[in-house]
Amino acid sequence: MHPFQGSVGFASLFLCLRASECPVGQLCERSEDVGQDGPSLLQQDGRRGRAEEFVALPLANPCVLHGTDIECPYRFKDQPLRWVKLTYPKRPFTSIDEVSWEEAEGSPALGKLNTMKLGVHNFALAAKLHPSFRREGKIYGLVTTYKAGHPKHLTGGCCADYLRVWHSSYGDAKYEDINILAAAERALSKKPLVFVAPTHTFFLEEFDGVLHAIICVQYKEKQTDNNFGGVFLDAFIVLNLEDGRTLKKTADGEDYFSIYDSLGTFSSESSETIYKIPFKNVSNKTRNPDNPAFTQQWHLNGVTRFIAGDTAVLAFTTYFLNAAVLLKDPFTHKSADGGGYGESSRTVPGEAAPMTPPHKFGMAADVPGWDGVHNVYPYQKDHLTLVRSSIRNCSAP
Repeated sequence: MHPFQGSVGFASLFLCLRASECPVGQLCERSEDVGQDGPSLLQQDGRRGRAEEFVALPLANPCVLHGTDIECPYRFKDQPLRWVKLTYPKRPFTSIDEVSWEEAEGSPALGKLNTMKLGVHNFALAAKLHPSFRREGKIYGLVTTYKAGHPKHLTGGCCADYLRVWHSSYGDAKYEDINILAAAERALSKKPLVFVAPTHTFFLEEFDGVLHAIICVQYKEKQTDNNFGGVFLDAFIVLNLEDGRTLKKTADGEDYFSIYDSLGTFSSESSETIYKIPFKNVSNKTRNPDNPAFTQQWHLNGVTRFIAGDTAVLAFTTYFLNAAVLLKDPFTHKSADGGGYGESSRTVPGEAAPMTPPHKFGMAADVPGWDGVHNVYPYQKDHLTLVRSSIRNCSAP
């Protein structure tokens, strides 16, 4: 599988995906994302071949980092959830010019979700609809309440302490909080940690009929013999949402799946980094403080799970390595059967990529570099879509 290679805007990629999946006159049951993982409701109106989609617009991060000081000027402000209505063709399309949008406040389609207050400044950074939203009416969002403790280290997109659950029938009048920071601390408790927290996003999936959240986690270990202890690394945990506490183990019996532990290599040879993810062996003393890519290896920021034939696939993105990685879901398949081992379908690496020469994976040699990617989704049967954070040397208007 390879990332979608069309030269279109990210909005039309995702809108095209949704327009092909949802029946006319019904809300889409899939929980897909645009931008910072805000939830969306899709309702095709059946008029002139156009579809309508209501997309939530989360605000910016509540905290900013100035030197070594963390400032959170809006941390206690209770912000409402705002929505915009997009209209676009039901047929596949490739131009953002075919999309129109307007404010959606007051739309009956939103019900109690209209201007629902979050109880916090913003999602941190993701929110999802229940996979069976029409029946369950639930919306899940990562939030930072500071009730479970303030993170000592703050990186972009991090961190959340609770997964907040609202119901569309009640809006902000009623919600439930699940302590996912405690879950992450328990899952990685055997590691010599100096930091761990849920980060960026999550994915909702049923295992054996029970809804779980596959949660992205960032962590840092104490200094080790190979001088790799001062680097932020990434992992996944899977939490049972019925009891809010039980961790689903990997098929090998672990409470978490670490990308570095299971997929990492310090090799810089391209031939050895096709099915492994390259890491840069740096220390606190030698790494360049002006290059955050080596401080965070590699800034996990997107996750999805889907079934391909008889194989459960876990796919994720990393910002600084510009990577979309596919592997047999280690929470389903044992490592002896290929679990946690997969195809690394990377895009064009940025400056930080430590392999030589960099992988292109079928893309043209003269494709300009991408300064980061995030969020990954299956598209039809043999494609993935993902968001390009920016484009260098782009001549398009």
